[in-house]
Amino acid sequence: MKCGNRFTTYERLGDNPLIVVKADGSSQVFNREKLYRGISIACAKRPNIPNDKKTEIIDAIETALRNSGRAEINSKDLGDMVLEHLKPLDDVAYIRFASVYKDFQSIEEFQDALKGLK
Repeated sequence: MKCGNRFTTYERLGDNPLIVVKADGSSQVFNREKLYRGISIACAKRPNIPNDKKTEIIDAIETALRNSGRAEINSKDLGDMVLEHLKPLDDVAYIRFASVYKDFQSIEEFQDALKGLK
């Protein structure tokens, strides 16, 4: 007996995880929520960066990483990508993120980052 229905299967490219290699050599799977938290902390009380803009930044970064064909990215490069997106949006958010991400050890390093905004 025939049922008369047609069944179709589709193949999809697997959603391979992106791996972030940290400065100490350890690695972990790219975590959108963790990146969102870091950006949100940097953008706290900055009225010109709504939540949807933060999501757009993360979407753009993840898309660029997936389109690059790379399976791994080091945390420094990931941080640089975030800074590229924050710089044109808000100087304060940029410096906040940079101060944590770049782990400034002196006032001179902080001043150099401020000079880079000009």
